[in-house]
This record gives sequence, C-alpha cells and structure tokens, in this order.
Amino acid sequence: MNILLLLPVEVHLDIFKYLNFNQISSIQQTNSYFCSLIDKYIGILAKKKFYSFETIVYKSVNDKNKYLKLNEEDIGLDDGFELSKELEGKWQLAVDNKTPMYCFSEIYKSKEPYIINFAICLSEKEGEGKDHNCSNNSDDSSTDNSDDNSSKRLLLKLPYIPKNIKEMLLWRCWLDKLLLNCEYAEFVSFDNIIFNPTMLMLLFENKNPLIDFDIRVRFKNDLIKTILQQYSNFPEKLQKEFDYQSLTELFPYAKVAKIACELNAKWPGRGSDWVQNLDVGYRAMCKKFNIKF
Repeated sequence: MNILLLLPVEVHLDIFKYLNFNQISSIQQTNSYFCSLIDKYIGILAKKKFYSFETIVYKSVNDKNKYLKLNEEDIGLDDGFELSKELEGKWQLAVDNKTPMYCFSEIYKSKEPYIINFAICLSEKEGEGKDHNCSNNSDDSSTDNSDDNSSKRLLLKLPYIPKNIKEMLLWRCWLDKLLLNCEYAEFVSFDNIIFNPTMLMLLFENKNPLIDFDIRVRFKNDLIKTILQQYSNFPEKLQKEFDYQSLTELFPYAKVAKIACELNAKWPGRGSDWVQNLDVGYRAMCKKFNIKF
C-alpha cells in the first residue's frame, strides 16, 4: 500500500476503475488519503448495486416479514457534505414547521389504520421485494437463517418528520448514498408513497436526486394533486441555472404526475396505473396519448 501512495492521482484512479464496490470500500478504510481521494471521485468509481428500491408501509403489528436493518457499513456513510448557514436556516424552518419527508395517498389511511411509519426497502436479487406493502415488526437486525430471503432484503427506517438538523442531515446523507451513489437493476418504485418533493429539493439545494433514475410511480388522484400543487410553487427562475432541462425534469415526480393527470383526463382511472419515467417510454407514451408539455 505504501508503494501505491507514491503513485500520481491519475494512476490511482486508473487502478480504482477496475475494482468493484467492496474492493474500493476496503481501500477507502486504509488511510485518510485514500478515503479523501475516493470521496472526491466517487462519481466515476464502481457503485453499490441492488436489484430494486421502493418505499413501503412499515407496520408494527401482525407482521410476519423479516428484514435486515440497513447498516451504515452496508453502503458506507462518509458523506463529505458541508452544511452552510443559509441552508441550515432553511432546514430549521422545515423542522419548525414539522414538514414530513414522505407524501402518501389517503388510501393507506383507510387500509392500514395502524401505520406508524414508512420505510425504504432494497432488494439485492430479482424476485424479492415485489410486495409493495411489505413491512417489518422489529428493530432487531437479526434474521432467520431458514429463510434465505431475509438476508437479501434491506430495510431503512428514517424519521417521518425530522425533529432537528441532525435528522435532516441523516436523511440527506442516506439519500445521497442510495440515490446518487448506488445502482439498481430494476425500477426505483413508488407505489402511492413518495418522498416529499419539496423536502428533496431542500435537502439537495434545488437539485432533483431522482432525475437520472428510471423511476416507476403509481398515483391516486390526491397524490397527483399534492405533487402538482408543490410543483406550481417551484420558482421558474431556477430553470435558468439548469437551462438544459425542463421544469418538469427539475422537480421530483412532476413529469410522471403530469402524465398521470393527462391520462386521467382522457381515460378516468388510467392515471392510477404504473407510470414510467424512462425518457424513451416517456416520449412514446406522450406521443401515443397526444400529451404535450
């Protein structure tokens, strides 16, 4: 490893590009130099890979599903993010207003009266995590070895309403790792449970962390209205900073919400089907149903 330290940065990067995520993580833990170097160039190095990502209902009663809690070492939590005073003030306002991190359809209130929280569920292999209402009954990270699936599905619970700046930082750090520094073979799915779009923009300083994902979303009308209402308050002046993208791309879920809204207008109830965000699928759907934005 001492010999590696003598090599120029360019050579280090050329070597690191041939390593997988676990190998890079091991090197990152050897010393402060490699930790800093890998943090700086993390965007071009191998990412942690999962099969799928979805937001789910977290239930505390009558639950027979078992999960692993997603530990920091599963992904790495060395976020070099620095919180400015200006942004901290905006975060504190969100905390004071008790702003939730999730938005969800009212259908869950009627179907699941004992809901206490939502969670992020990651699957490592195909065929796991297909139940969009999967849940967990314990904070215990132990698993039943007789059920191999228990070691392949990871559950991450974060505060529904951040109570302080520390919890805002926790959300920002985890979403940075999961959305910006991981890859998913399948869709990133939201079944009537989404991250609060305004809070996403606040955490990431008016940048949409979902913009590069092929997200798959299913909305009920009440959730569509919530998204479009928040979107209508999104300042158009910010588009000047990202003039290569449209406003619907800049704001989380806006593109798929508009598609769902148009589908509902043309064929009532169609907007409640799964809507996909992939550019090719988006353009094809808009052309097929004569949707223009």
